[in-house]
Amino acid sequence: MAVTLPVAVGAVVASVVRSVVATATAIALAVAIALGFRPSASLAEGALVLALVFGYVLAVSAVAALWGLFVRSTQAAEAFGFMVIFFPYVSDGVVPAETMPGPLRGFAEHQPTTPIVEALRALLLDQPMGNAGWLSAIWLTAAVLISVPIAAVLFRRRTAR
Repeated sequence: MAVTLPVAVGAVVASVVRSVVATATAIALAVAIALGFRPSASLAEGALVLALVFGYVLAVSAVAALWGLFVRSTQAAEAFGFMVIFFPYVSDGVVPAETMPGPLRGFAEHQPTTPIVEALRALLLDQPMGNAGWLSAIWLTAAVLISVPIAAVLFRRRTAR
């Protein structure tokens, strides 16, 4: 495990760097500002926004590495991208979760993207975060701490053949 963990961590770090460099977050924020959005975040809140975006990219990259090692086909591996893109649409990032029908509301209220969106919104608008901050931290930390060691084990098993 001592050799495979650095390989798994290296793959995740490379993915994070690639994603941060190519992220659309800065473009989306620039377009939002051009359309009239005026964030009222302090410098510290802005730093927390960047940390949360970085944490999200890190968590998604770690889970993607695990998923890619777990599935056996490229089509199944590509399905992960669809799932990641789908989650924000079924969160309260687009419409409030309480306005959604029953099962959809339950999913929206208990999936990882909702507290992340709520925390980002609260930070950018200088509003109270409530539970969203620590829930985001728990989701993101758990994704990384669970995915990377399992990916290391799967990598070792795949390369031992």
